[in-house]
Formats: sequence, C-alpha cells, structure tokens
Amino acid sequence: MNTPDETEEILGEGAHLRLLRRGGWEFAERRLTAGVVAVVALTKDGRILMVEQYREPIGARVVEIPAGLIDYRRDGSAEPADEAARRELMEETGFDCETIRSLGGGPTSAGMSTESLEFFVATHCTKRADGGGIEGEDILVTAVPLAELHAWVASREAAGAVTDPKVWAGLWLAARSGDAAVRGMLG
Repeated sequence: MNTPDETEEILGEGAHLRLLRRGGWEFAERRLTAGVVAVVALTKDGRILMVEQYREPIGARVVEIPAGLIDYRRDGSAEPADEAARRELMEETGFDCETIRSLGGGPTSAGMSTESLEFFVATHCTKRADGGGIEGEDILVTAVPLAELHAWVASREAAGAVTDPKVWAGLWLAARSGDAAVRGMLG
C-alpha cells in the first residue's frame, strides 16, 4: 500500500502512458482517460458483435468485444462509463442498442498498470452506421451467432489471430447478470 513517505519516480513518459516507480514497484499509468469500457453486444436475432484489429504491442490481430477509453470532457469531468460504452459500440461496430447495463469491473492488470475496466451488456443492438473505428483504426466487425461463437473464435485463432480474454470474462459476467433475457440468450 502506498504511504505518504514513498516517493514516486517517473521513468518515462509518452502522450498516453507514464512509466513509474513507487515503493520499489514499476508500473504503467494510463494518462488522459478515466478508464476503459468493454461491451458484450447482443443483437435481437441472437448474435454477438465481435471485433478484430491489429494490436501493435503484441504484433498480431486480436479478436475482442467492442471496447475503448472513457474520455475526459473539456470541463475536466469524466464521461459517464455507460455513455463511453455506447459511443465505443457505435464507433467500432456501427451498432446502437436499446439498453445498456453495467456488469461490474476492476483493474485490468493490478501488478502492471493503473488501468481499470468496466464491462457492459448491450441488448437489442441494431446496425445504424458502417463502424470500423475512428481514424487510424481498421476494425473488422462480425455478428456471430451465439451458438457458433466458439467455432468462429477457433477459426480466427487458426488464421493467426489472438483472442482477448475479455471476450470470455464479459460473456461469463453477462450470463450471470440479473437480466433473464440475457441469461436466456447466453445459456
């Protein structure tokens, strides 16, 4: 636990990350964001929206659920997490949803980063735009029938993609949510 007499040393700093040492521990601090959201997005016809994009840190395409940063507003306040989840869903997939609900969350890697994550489930998703991300992103979107998800992920991995564990964590949380309709879709 951090105590007031422990000094913090900046080891390196970029536009989005800061590498720190405190109490003998080195870790990354996520800057300019209030956290991360990840969305289990379900369509009316029983599909889950999956995204795939190249991730430079691991040098591979990654299969994911829609996710992104919680922005700060011009007044310095954090964007509400549910608004960030809706925005990221639209930016990445081109889908909007009728309902969105928090499933909880926590640190993404408590031993390495200050980043925190909140999962959401979005239901009755409907296509409204192209999606594919914002400038500089090249996101592929696939609406996968839930019954075929494991086979689809296996086919993407056979093609060289890596699967983000947030896919399985989000589905587990959604399946155990208090929403009977979501539980019914996910089994």
